[in-house]
Amino acid sequence: MNEDTTGCSVTHRLARVFVRPLVGGPVTANHLTTLRLLTGVAACIAFACGGRGGEIWGGALWVLSAFLDRADGELARLAGSSSACKNQIRTATPSTIRRTPSNRGNDLDR
Repeated sequence: MNEDTTGCSVTHRLARVFVRPLVGGPVTANHLTTLRLLTGVAACIAFACGGRGGEIWGGALWVLSAFLDRADGELARLAGSSSACKNQIRTATPSTIRRTPSNRGNDLDR
């Protein structure tokens, strides 16, 4: 059984539902990538502030950032686009944003 299961996860399908209306519109995958970067930085700031509120906001923003990371790829695939800008933004994204606070060092993109 060598089925290609790329893009069949629940998060892929959920992201597809949200980004499908964006295909062909003014919002591009680069916009979502930038928003993902901003929400990831905001999550780090919230965690750094500490306290219960910081943990809650940091966790919620981190989950949103992770979902946007999935959504930008889905939008790019559905729109049939790829961009050098996307790669530059992704390279510039601090690795801290791509890791969970509890899984120190385990890359989420695996």
